[in-house]
Amino acid sequence: MKSRKLIFFILFSIMIIPNSHYRSVSANPMLNASDTVPLNFSENYQTDWDYNNSFQPTMPNVTQYLDNEFSDFDPAGSTVYTEDEQVPGYNGMWYFVTVTMTNLYITNDHDIGAGEIFIEGGINNADDRYPASTEYSMNDGENQVLSDMIFSGWAVTLGFNLEIRESDGALDDSLGFINGHYDNLVNESITLWTDINEASITFDIEVTQSDTVFLASELLEIYKPELWVDDETSSTEMPDFVFGRVIDGMDNGINALVLQYFFYWTAEYAPDLIGGFKTHDHDYEVFMIFLDKIDPIFPYRYVFNNWFYTDVTEAPSTTIAIFEDTTSTGEFVYDVEISPSLQGFLGTNVSLNAEVHDLSEITDWQYGLVSSENAFTYTPNGVVSVHMTVETSYHTFDLGPGGTEYGFAYAITPLTDDTIIELYSIIEDTFDAGVHIWTYFGIDIPKVAPFTFDVTQVFTAPYGITAYANVIDNAAAITRAQNARLDIDVSGYIGLNFEVPAEVEITHPTQLSYGTNSLSLALKPNIDQTEITLFYGLSVNISYVFWFMSGEILYDQQGEITINPFTDEVTSLAGLLGLGDFERSDIEINDYLSAGFVLHPTLLGPIIEGELSLNLLEVIKNIFKANPYVRIIIFLLEFIVDDFSLTLSATLEAVIRHDIQTTSMGVSLSQSTLTYSDETPQTIDVIIEEGVDLSQGVVLTIPEADYDLDFYVDWSLELGFKSPIDSVIPDISIPIGTLPSWTANLLTSTGGSVTIPGPSPQSSSSTEISDTGSESSDDAGVNGPVVFVIFSYIVVTTIIVRKKK
Repeated sequence: MKSRKLIFFILFSIMIIPNSHYRSVSANPMLNASDTVPLNFSENYQTDWDYNNSFQPTMPNVTQYLDNEFSDFDPAGSTVYTEDEQVPGYNGMWYFVTVTMTNLYITNDHDIGAGEIFIEGGINNADDRYPASTEYSMNDGENQVLSDMIFSGWAVTLGFNLEIRESDGALDDSLGFINGHYDNLVNESITLWTDINEASITFDIEVTQSDTVFLASELLEIYKPELWVDDETSSTEMPDFVFGRVIDGMDNGINALVLQYFFYWTAEYAPDLIGGFKTHDHDYEVFMIFLDKIDPIFPYRYVFNNWFYTDVTEAPSTTIAIFEDTTSTGEFVYDVEISPSLQGFLGTNVSLNAEVHDLSEITDWQYGLVSSENAFTYTPNGVVSVHMTVETSYHTFDLGPGGTEYGFAYAITPLTDDTIIELYSIIEDTFDAGVHIWTYFGIDIPKVAPFTFDVTQVFTAPYGITAYANVIDNAAAITRAQNARLDIDVSGYIGLNFEVPAEVEITHPTQLSYGTNSLSLALKPNIDQTEITLFYGLSVNISYVFWFMSGEILYDQQGEITINPFTDEVTSLAGLLGLGDFERSDIEINDYLSAGFVLHPTLLGPIIEGELSLNLLEVIKNIFKANPYVRIIIFLLEFIVDDFSLTLSATLEAVIRHDIQTTSMGVSLSQSTLTYSDETPQTIDVIIEEGVDLSQGVVLTIPEADYDLDFYVDWSLELGFKSPIDSVIPDISIPIGTLPSWTANLLTSTGGSVTIPGPSPQSSSSTEISDTGSESSDDAGVNGPVVFVIFSYIVVTTIIVRKKK
């Protein structure tokens, strides 16, 4: 019975006692725990600068400038043809035609007896007499057999212009006119009656060849105007050259061909009535014909400089005449911007006066102040053109057959790109020769007139665009153009602020033991809260005079851009002086950062490789373009500035270094400094001497951490100009400085300490005694009930053995 009680007691104890705990001795299982040391790298850098400079460059050679700036002088979206280049798409045909008059019939001889009849005029602007010096004697209802060839040559159409007359002494009688054009060119015989039906002529038409190929030189010859000269000076008034080219492009929905003629004289003279003196060397007039390629026989627009003026102070006229099929007639003022590449020597814009007329007015045009006549005519090739008179010694134009007839007997010289460059280059002589100061007339005129036409704008009203008012009318502009100058005053500041939070995670055994203990240290940056802020202030004052351009740009701004390199977003808060603050968020960083570098979204290792450029011009445009007060500043800035960038050049290798030390006696570390170039954990050994009392734990301290770079970063402000300023002012690099100049440390963070449980003198090098108190511990010591069970088992076994004995 006693044995049974004892066994029951032992089993009961096994069930109850596991809830009781005892002081125990345990081997170290090397289970891990971790502690962290917080870091925060925060630093601010700023530098200020002030840059002043004034440039007075030597004026470039205009010919060289044009050679560099222009590959051609073609209007945008158009194609230019000159000389023997074939013009595609012209909807017409050439015919080689021979026309012979074979019969003359009259119904009224306008005389008591037989009438003395003759024919005047011809085909395609010919003006002949048949018979040459006599007449045909004819009565009413009679026929006269003829064999006169009145046309033989290439023609697009046949334009008839004949009058049948009866010679009657001082005043001839007219039997009427045969007018009109005939475009059904085939082999046939036709009879045409006069407008009053008193006579008719029969014509034999013979077509021997045809062709659909038209060269630029041929079109310019076909349509050129019939020229007359109203001579007011003893100097030659016929042009020395007439240059021409064909431009193929779109004109407000019309598939158009523009025939662009420039009439050129080596000099211009005043009328003989006021002395006939030379006013200046070189003179130019433009004449333009617009054709619809689908129906090209009759032009739809003529453009030239109108002739009228009242005295020399108004000469020459600056009013452009436009004749077109329109209902919007009258006088208009056009404000036109000169083509950008020509603005240097023509100015930026010009205001032009134009008189717009309907085409029908040409049929009854008043010329020479006294006459009125149909100014249309047929060219020798049968298309419609106009009579054009060079009015006055100032070479302006007027419609109508006034003065001396020169007809079509003048050649067209190809207006090639080289010729255009040669014409524009005359402006160098304008600069060198200076001006006439004519106090009597109250005007100043350059001694050498430059070529002032914008040849690249033919589809912009008023079409014959000239900067005459910018160059010739303003003699002061010539003096100013000779003294090109660019003054730049740029001041400001640039700064960087870094905020890089992180922590060092130390992974260690739950309790250190005597001997060598391995610890792992890893750097953990806080990506979400990492920010790099660029703040800046910028004040710009640029004034310039370049040939016939001048202006001033004033700009003043402060702001900041905060970059999180891991989200690729920019938050900008900018204050514009005098205009208050406003905010713009979520701007892609790529809008501002240029190509040519690699930006790594990391805090360790290579951060930037190559060149990083912050485009301040784009920042200004994109952030402030919605503000109405700033638009004009942006417009002016963009007008001459091509590039305005903040640039740094670096290969930025970032590392974090920190010392690690202990103040615990009898403890040493395998390393005293750790370096992180990435987030790979670093390992150190903690060596504890045998028998040292470390019951208070082992203290590990990171005094501070350094965020280091191994070289420097160069900052500069890059300023580049647009054409034509860039041809004389090279791109400017304004050194801001080396910011910062690092040989090692970039940022520093305070560190911290951790305490790791250590061994006491009672433990061996591989075990320790741990007082666990009243709480259970599965991690250290030996469980008390296990000892009790073993002890109870030994006692029970002993009792049983003795009982058996």
